[in-house]
Amino acid sequence: MKKLLFIFLMLLPFILVGQATEDIVYYKSGAVKSKTNYVDGVQQGERILYYESGEVEIKGNYVDDKAQGEIIYYYESGEVEIKGNYVDDKAQGEIIYYYESGAVKSKANYVDGVQQGEDIIYYESGAVQYKANYVDDKFQGEFLKYYESGEVEIKGNYVDDKLQGEDIVYYKSGAVKSKANYVDGVQQGEDIIYYESGAVQYKSNYVDDKFQGEFLKYYESGEVEIKANYVDDKFQGEFLKYYESGEVEIKGNYVDDKLQGEGIIYYESGAVQIKANYVDDKFQGEFLKYYESGEVEIKGNYVDDKLQGEAIIYTVKGGIEKIENYKDGVLINNK
Repeated sequence: MKKLLFIFLMLLPFILVGQATEDIVYYKSGAVKSKTNYVDGVQQGERILYYESGEVEIKGNYVDDKAQGEIIYYYESGEVEIKGNYVDDKAQGEIIYYYESGAVKSKANYVDGVQQGEDIIYYESGAVQYKANYVDDKFQGEFLKYYESGEVEIKGNYVDDKLQGEDIVYYKSGAVKSKANYVDGVQQGEDIIYYESGAVQYKSNYVDDKFQGEFLKYYESGEVEIKANYVDDKFQGEFLKYYESGEVEIKGNYVDDKLQGEGIIYYESGAVQIKANYVDDKFQGEFLKYYESGEVEIKGNYVDDKLQGEAIIYTVKGGIEKIENYKDGVLINNK
């Protein structure tokens, strides 16, 4: 009886301490993928994940199956990629991301696993690239993007993670490049793009993130270069391109974003230069090119955007200069 009691007393400390084990996972190659410590089936202590090369990928600490304390992610080169702190499995405090060079890439702040406060992203040079603010994991307030030289590139505003109000893009010089308007993250209303001189380059309108209505492109001089119309993000109706002098250069027609019907190109004098026909954005049928004096220069035929059959080239006086034969857009012979 005394002997049995003695053996029980000797084993008691081991029974009370519990079972501690290390769990090791391997790559197919045999290299260690991870090492994890368990006590009575509960994750406790350091946990390490490895690249197949053997370099540490992630290192952290666990208490009662929850991440506690510092967690570090590494590049395979050994440089720190991410460094942060966890309390009861939730990110807490500052999380820092690094470039492989060691320069800080971004800084963010967490409270109970939820991003709060200022979020800054840096160029590798150390200059600020983005500045934003978070409330309960959502963008809130002013959003700024910077050129690496320090000038503001984009200025916008967020409400509950959605762009709200005017969004302005700037040239490096500080001149406004574009202005757009957002409602609940969806582009609405007039959209204007500017030349660096301040002159308007493009003017269009958005409804629910889609082009709607008249689209205008301008020369820097202020003259209209292109006039077209959009319906639900697709070109619809007449398309006009102008010379800077104001004369029409190109006239065509769109149906659901595809050229359809007759397309005409003009000389700046107003004389017709080219006449062609389009079906679903492809040349189809007779093609005519004219001298500025009005005489036909080339007469040919297209099938599915490729020259087919005989193409006749005329002299300015109307005589035949040569005849070319095409098959599927490839010149077969000429005479």
